Amino acid sequence: MTASGQLDTALARVQSAAIDGRMRNTRTRQKQLSSLFKSLTEHANSFVDAMQKENNLSKEEANIVVSAMLLEVRQHYENIDFEKELAQEYSVRWGKSWVDRRVAARLVYIIPQDFTKGFSVFSALSAAIEAGSCCVVELLNLSDQSTALIRKIMNAALDKEAFVAISSTAPGSFLKHCLMIDQMHQPSSPQYMGKSLISKASGRVVAVVDRTAKIDSAVKEIFASRMQYGGQSHYAVDQVFINEFVADEFLAVMREEFSVRAEAIDQTVNNGHARPTPSKRQTKLVADDCTIVDSQGNAEAVMVKLRSSQLLHEKIEGPLLVIHKITSLDDAIDLILSRDEQVNALFTFADGPEAKYLSQFIPSAVTFVNHIPAELLIGSAGPVGYPVRPDLRYVREMFEEPSPQIVPEGKIHAASNVWKLRNSPRSAAILAHASRPLRPTGQAAAGAWGFFETGVLLGAAVYLLPVILGTIVGATYTGIWTYRKVIG
Repeated sequence: MTASGQLDTALARVQSAAIDGRMRNTRTRQKQLSSLFKSLTEHANSFVDAMQKENNLSKEEANIVVSAMLLEVRQHYENIDFEKELAQEYSVRWGKSWVDRRVAARLVYIIPQDFTKGFSVFSALSAAIEAGSCCVVELLNLSDQSTALIRKIMNAALDKEAFVAISSTAPGSFLKHCLMIDQMHQPSSPQYMGKSLISKASGRVVAVVDRTAKIDSAVKEIFASRMQYGGQSHYAVDQVFINEFVADEFLAVMREEFSVRAEAIDQTVNNGHARPTPSKRQTKLVADDCTIVDSQGNAEAVMVKLRSSQLLHEKIEGPLLVIHKITSLDDAIDLILSRDEQVNALFTFADGPEAKYLSQFIPSAVTFVNHIPAELLIGSAGPVGYPVRPDLRYVREMFEEPSPQIVPEGKIHAASNVWKLRNSPRSAAILAHASRPLRPTGQAAAGAWGFFETGVLLGAAVYLLPVILGTIVGATYTGIWTYRKVIG
């Protein structure tokens, strides 16, 4: 059979499984996740080796990524509550509405990113299994070890009719029936006709360090986000905007961090590959627009001099930390908003009021205050239009759509009952009832004593009244004393 014929057969098989509702059964979903977790644990060491070679990670970093992958599958398995789902399924049978009912997309098509590919695939796949979807994973015919492992695990652990890995892109006639999970999406990528979960791979991540920040903590968090995983994480800080009043302290702590972490930065993977480096174009921009704060091996921190530099407005590649001084919070806001685009994440290092102000006026998919979650640095960017969660990259609800089931209960008006009102005076009474005034807002009427005026009055009572009373008493006493002296 030709490659095209094999693809058509595989897609037809998974489409049939989706139509017959293969994954709707709760026990089936539990068994699939349990089998997947077991197979992943058996191949955990192989994934560690693959990520060391293909993503240039240290063994410790690869261990963390594989651990995160297993924890995601475990969480989706534990989220399934058989007794609760069974009770919900029979709600209508027992005359109860199920108003928050949701149904899973029948078919899911996953386009994974290459960075930590195993995590990228199985974080999405396990969420789809929890929801009850059949899945196709696009794994182009690459010779890398991660792709081979993913294929092997899917074939061994999952229902071969409900879950398929393919080595070429499916035709448009099939894709139009799928929920698309695109982790590689770029501005130039094609737009999908149906529902899709798109990760904005080109979205920037910025950090703002205010003068109220704890500088030592801010430097450590920002430095770790950029230097871990060779600077490949989608949520590594791309640009740091530091208040000029604390810039010198920030840079001093940054140099100290380079010194302390020198051995970890220099560490290379066992196969001798070097860490990822910035692109040649970004390297040239560094030479032209920046002064070097410190460097170690391929890692570098630079201070950008010119605001016209592209380094302040684009996604950074590799272990390159870009820093720029700001004069105030408004200056940071204006600079970040000079490009009309939402950032993927905003990390604010500041006291509460300043952090609130920044997050209010800088459009961002998510804001984190005074920390950078370690879980966020693994895998793809979160899908656009859904809350970013550090603990799970994908959640069940992303793969579902509302489909409530409602029985006649409470104050639901049946159509036949309303129809009976055609020649009845009751409709006028209903209109009068619906026209009742709205409840008051509780706001004081215009000219009434407000919070400020009440405060002034209270302050006067507390501070001025004793003085006035004391004056009156003193004057009275003096008058009596004088009278007695004169008359006596």
